[in-house]
Amino acid sequence: MEENHTFFDEEREELIEEWPIQNIAKFGRNLVASEIRYYLEFQEYPNSLETGFASVYNVSGWDETDAKEAFSMKNIQYSYGGNGTIRTIKNCEFFPGIKVSKEQRECLGVKVCEFASKELDVGHTSVDFSIPLFKKMFEADVEFHKQATIWQAHEYQCGHINNGIKCTGKPKLGEFTQIISSISSKRKFIGCTNWKMGELDHRYMIIPDNVDLELLETMFNEYSYHANGIDFERDESNVIDECFMVRPNSTRSDTCPFLHKTGNHIVKGIINKKAEPCPVKFYHIIPEDLKNCPFIVTISVGIHNHPPPPPRKTPYNIKNQLQKIIDNEHILDLTARKLLTGFLDNGQYIILCATKQQLKTIKELTYIEIDMAFKRIHGKTNEWEVSAYLSHVQKTLTFVRIFTNIETAEAYKNLFEDLFTCIEKDTGEIFNFYHIHGKGLGCILADQHKGQALGLGQYLYSKYPIFSPIEHLQHIYKLCQVHYKRNIDKNKHLSQEIKDAMYLIPTLKIQGDVLRVLNNIQFCDEPGTEDWAKDKLIPWVLSGISVAFTKMDHVIWNQTPNNTNAGESAHANVNRDGCNLSLLAGIIRGCDFDKRSWESIHVNQQYNVSDSYRNKSDLARSIQAEKRTEKRRKGKQPVLPSNKTKKKKNNSNENDENLQIDQQQNRVALEKLNIQKQINDELEREITLLEKRKQLMN
Repeated sequence: MEENHTFFDEEREELIEEWPIQNIAKFGRNLVASEIRYYLEFQEYPNSLETGFASVYNVSGWDETDAKEAFSMKNIQYSYGGNGTIRTIKNCEFFPGIKVSKEQRECLGVKVCEFASKELDVGHTSVDFSIPLFKKMFEADVEFHKQATIWQAHEYQCGHINNGIKCTGKPKLGEFTQIISSISSKRKFIGCTNWKMGELDHRYMIIPDNVDLELLETMFNEYSYHANGIDFERDESNVIDECFMVRPNSTRSDTCPFLHKTGNHIVKGIINKKAEPCPVKFYHIIPEDLKNCPFIVTISVGIHNHPPPPPRKTPYNIKNQLQKIIDNEHILDLTARKLLTGFLDNGQYIILCATKQQLKTIKELTYIEIDMAFKRIHGKTNEWEVSAYLSHVQKTLTFVRIFTNIETAEAYKNLFEDLFTCIEKDTGEIFNFYHIHGKGLGCILADQHKGQALGLGQYLYSKYPIFSPIEHLQHIYKLCQVHYKRNIDKNKHLSQEIKDAMYLIPTLKIQGDVLRVLNNIQFCDEPGTEDWAKDKLIPWVLSGISVAFTKMDHVIWNQTPNNTNAGESAHANVNRDGCNLSLLAGIIRGCDFDKRSWESIHVNQQYNVSDSYRNKSDLARSIQAEKRTEKRRKGKQPVLPSNKTKKKKNNSNENDENLQIDQQQNRVALEKLNIQKQINDELEREITLLEKRKQLMN
């Protein structure tokens, strides 16, 4: 029996959709795989079967040393061990006449908390991160770093004693440069505020890798840590009912950061290895002559008797090889693409994809929309897009695609730095921000992702320290009101009165009114409202949703959208070209999609041929929106009784004529409103300029 698979033909420079293979293969006297799959990228979680599963990697075009490193067994996310037997096979049946080396290892399983949920008593042969159990596991892993951070900050106490008096210094966050093998990197530590040069014995703590640095910095910046410690074990609000903490067997931590209740006591759980050894064995086969036989094989035999461990390392092929693959324009046919990649100390990789035309156009925009897409790329890599609706071409366009794997504030700072540096290099000009230069980009529309916002603020502060990071955001950041209202709608337990108050906030234009409504929401005694109000009172959030608090130029605020619909539609459009793709396929298909979109603009400008028969001007879209609103309103009205149907038919012609008249009147009214809006905007702009001139004269 044969299966069809996809592979890349270098000579023909295209993806071939069919690759017939056999379903049974022999790799040795006692090593057989009943199923084979061919891949271009290393599988961090290789499939496994009782009868053997072979993952075959095509390494054509790779340097042999690099290929052996990139597709090494050490890059799988499972902990493995055993005697590490490596032997040479002179004639492997799968590679006739080829000498290969075969390495054998055993899966070492995982560690779980002693209070682990019974749902974790499960085996697996493949990993599907979309199922609820895996989601709980990965949420627990994220929370693990958060809890480890909190314990790290709260448990600090300085041990310095001077003349019998114990040091009363408070903890502070510091940074030092660590050099290992001539490679320097920045490391954070918690030190004492009383430490002075030359004094010894003041305690300091190096921040371990499992700590969320973004959260730790926030705690110290906002003084939300408890300098004298805190007794978590008396606080039942921190107790969890079920523990989904799963750690790799190689982890050194033996304490669960979550609190559990046993009897009348609240305790930390102990992380133990699962009792039964995992039966899965890994086999790794590498031909000695990879040039003539460019394939590396990993074979997994058995069924894992444990859940999969969360990812703990970045695959070598992404870390060290992606740059070479992407830069090879012959393979990817990316002649017009500008690709910028990097691998940073925090494990982040950034792949920036854009043409010079796209980057040049960004400099001409008043606003952009930014958002992260989670469906297109398989695994932990996500796609971040910069998009906007251009009224003069009546089209939503994507200007930059960035593929990355981390979403902390530090990671987004790196992302914004790469983006604007790339624009400046390709255009040969400084990128202008309206609140800094008086021209250029004045508004960035986004959802309320904290890391994304703080990363932008930190980047702008690093370039223009005349404002703090938060002040920069108050001048340029605008939050999507669709996301804002959608999050309100999710709270089904809230009364309609409180929801209406929440909806009201973005429409209020006086600061006192906004604060009064937020105060009423915060102290209304309905569950969750206090936290909701506190979240909206964060300065950059409040300025992002309220025109009363924004420091953005009000003309720009009024002329730019209040939602990220263009960005959402950009996601939806490119998703039609494929979802859950490999990183390489995602880059190629994104390139093709953007090429088609931008070529349609060229055709429209040169030949006046639109890519759609529908009028998508601002006025037409406003009219269409009015029609949808009217349709929804009519849909809520009661249906006419059946005895009036005949009368309704007789009056159909009259109704049609009335509808046409109404539509015409609506068009005229909207055109008048549009003209009046332009006049008002111009007057407001003149008033603003006069006020600025008056301030300068004074």
